[in-house]
Amino acid sequence: WDAAHVLSFPYVVARTDRKPDAPDAMKSGIYTLDLKTDKTAWKEFENTSVVLFSSTVNPLRRNEVYTVYSTLSKVDVNKGKLLKRVDLEQTFYNVTVSRDGKELYVGGAGPLVAFYDAASLKHLQTIRMPDDADQATASMRYFSH
Repeated sequence: WDAAHVLSFPYVVARTDRKPDAPDAMKSGIYTLDLKTDKTAWKEFENTSVVLFSSTVNPLRRNEVYTVYSTLSKVDVNKGKLLKRVDLEQTFYNVTVSRDGKELYVGGAGPLVAFYDAASLKHLQTIRMPDDADQATASMRYFSH
């Protein structure tokens, strides 16, 4: 919520109008709460196929939400559409976006923080925390000066 002032999180919901083993029986979505307007939204965007652990909203294009776990995904929450997904080098628990909306940072699992281009989801670089510091209990925050 830091960059866009919108709290978001992924969710999974069961469709009661489908058989439990049907491919579309479970839907993944994004919940958003705009901290300035108090407006909330729930938007499903795909049949559940991957785990979505956490999410963040692009501060410039607030319809774009990024999710992370073993994949990095970009979702258009206005249209309810998955825009792009890439596999990650490992599992990550946190994703945050730069204040200019151009870069994503994933971390929160082990000593690695990986940087991605927000538009293309292209991997830019990965850095290792000093002394292999484990971030498993930490939340990522973006600071600029």
